[in-house]
Amino acid sequence: MRTLLVFLLAHLCWFTPVASTAWAQANPADKWATGKRAVAESDSLSRPVVRSLSPSMRGYRDGLVSAGQYHDDTGWFWGGFAGGLCLGLIGTIAITAAASSKPQPPAWEIMRFDTMGVDYCMNFIRGYGVAASSDNMSSAFGGGILGTACIVAIYFLAIRK
Repeated sequence: MRTLLVFLLAHLCWFTPVASTAWAQANPADKWATGKRAVAESDSLSRPVVRSLSPSMRGYRDGLVSAGQYHDDTGWFWGGFAGGLCLGLIGTIAITAAASSKPQPPAWEIMRFDTMGVDYCMNFIRGYGVAASSDNMSSAFGGGILGTACIVAIYFLAIRK
């Protein structure tokens, strides 16, 4: 069993970059094979599947990727920190619940896909909202826990003196 696991791990580490590089060289016009996302996408063998995805699934996937690249959740972290600092765990839970709203992608992002069709655009917006909402919630929760830990530390330092 251990030998099989070592073989599979070696196969994934060795052959996947080779296959991805070969795909990128064979398809230079493919937007997934060139540019900024080539490093992150090079560790999967999903390149042949990309062509067979429906427009709606491509839109959803592109929305997830776009949210990872362009969405900024720093404000939710600091809002969570302030909520945790002021109200403790109740503030952390409240700001995390508020962060669960679905953000919309920027207008320029949607305008890029006006030739792709309505189905693609709607699923792009849905994918973007899912990924951005998840990022917002985890940042708000992390900030809230950090703020709660700070107020607890301040409290214990104050009563110790």
